[in-house]
Amino acid sequence: KKADFDVDSTAALSDEERKIKAWSAQAALEMDGKAPTPVFDGEGSDIIVDYRDVKIAGFLSTFVGTTAADRDGDYVADGAFDKTLAEFRKNPVMLTDHMNRVSSLAGSFTKIGVNKKGLAVEGTLSNAPDVISTRFKVAEGHLKTMSMGGLFFFNPDGRGIEEVTLFEGSLTPVPANPDAIVQVRSLTAIDAAKAMKSF
Repeated sequence: KKADFDVDSTAALSDEERKIKAWSAQAALEMDGKAPTPVFDGEGSDIIVDYRDVKIAGFLSTFVGTTAADRDGDYVADGAFDKTLAEFRKNPVMLTDHMNRVSSLAGSFTKIGVNKKGLAVEGTLSNAPDVISTRFKVAEGHLKTMSMGGLFFFNPDGRGIEEVTLFEGSLTPVPANPDAIVQVRSLTAIDAAKAMKSF
């Protein structure tokens, strides 16, 4: 059956038919323990023209115990990634704004795992010239949130996502998840270990 991407998310789903809809849920990201490497415009200059080796850590999604509902009223059930996460690890792409095109490829996720809060990730932004604007925004702390994209299987209440087929994780400027807005900061190795303790 073809997925119905125009499902009214306020309608409860019947037991006879589980509908699938595209959905994205934003969650906070943080810089990892290593600061990005600034590139200056010349010898002795203090003008930064690029950031290299920008790494992030955070959550692509949080479970209902952490986020009771996003701004659309949807929530993610514990175990939603259990059946399908191995497939995402084969091509763990990081996009911008959920745009499935080469020009929107920002980097990739290097660590992906589930802990009691949700789907924890670490990632690296590409050092490619066309990603420079995104690297700046992340390194300077302006771009602070991420979002997941894929197919989302809802339980009969039409709100609870019981299974996720994850296609990509995106850097996005406005979070749907009310718990997503946090201060971007550098993590110590101890902080990073605590955040990713399920790995």
